[in-house]
Amino acid sequence: MNSEPAPIRQALVNGARLAYVDQGQGPPLLLVHGLGASHGDWEAQIAHFSRIFRVIAPDLRGHGDSDDIGPYSVERFATDLLQLVEQLQLGSHAVVGHSLGGAVAMQMAILRPERIVKLVLSNTLPEFRPRTFKQRQMLWYRLLMVRLIGIPALSRRTAAAMFPRPEQAELRAQVALRNGRVPKAVYLSSLRALSGWSVQDKLQWLRMPTLVLASELDYFDPRLAQNFTEALPDGRCRLFQGAHHGLPMEFPDEFNRAVMDFLMPGGALSAKAESTLSWLRVDTQAMPKIDVRELLKKS
Repeated sequence: MNSEPAPIRQALVNGARLAYVDQGQGPPLLLVHGLGASHGDWEAQIAHFSRIFRVIAPDLRGHGDSDDIGPYSVERFATDLLQLVEQLQLGSHAVVGHSLGGAVAMQMAILRPERIVKLVLSNTLPEFRPRTFKQRQMLWYRLLMVRLIGIPALSRRTAAAMFPRPEQAELRAQVALRNGRVPKAVYLSSLRALSGWSVQDKLQWLRMPTLVLASELDYFDPRLAQNFTEALPDGRCRLFQGAHHGLPMEFPDEFNRAVMDFLMPGGALSAKAESTLSWLRVDTQAMPKIDVRELLKKS
């Protein structure tokens, strides 16, 4: 495993320079980060998966080291990455998306389903339109906090919610600092775009094998992830008990194991090898689980 960080490359895509990491050799694997974040959130995944895959981890437009050139929308993020994939001549590839990155991954798969062989969707949903008062309240809170306290302070609050344990202090500080760099206008535009986005009525188009990873203590009820998976033609879901929204960073080993089992032929979660994970019901007790709290007790 490489200890040195991979060099940052750049590609001109749809009029903007996108920064990205390209590491490893093998089947291509695209990692798409969340709102206000960057490829840095995938540090543990880049190191792990680049041993077997060619890992491409871009910074979305306006995020990380990519150009701040609007307008911003989930569809534009998706077309940016589809063009990047074309430029890099990746051909068919798998995509792993976290939060906003999961929305971008779904949009990519709807636009070019023939290119994406497998999808992994972590801590995300097929729509982020606020339907309930609680959901609207969460959106209003974020919009208000950005204006009142700014992005760096909001990033510290978000990191504290995602990584609340004392032993996560270093991770919490790293994520808060890294994700506090996103320009306020980019964050607000991207948040508004995400809150108006939905592919709920297009889930039947996602015919590729899809793994949905949900956290028990996420911002939204994990049963929504289960219902989402049930609507997919070839979906399976895993619930991580005791985990928060930042699942790939909070429990990278467990996250990586679940993803690798799904991506590798013959793995425990491969499309044909597993049948018991394809059913999903509203009862979360029926969901395959990884209890990270028990893992913490053993560590």
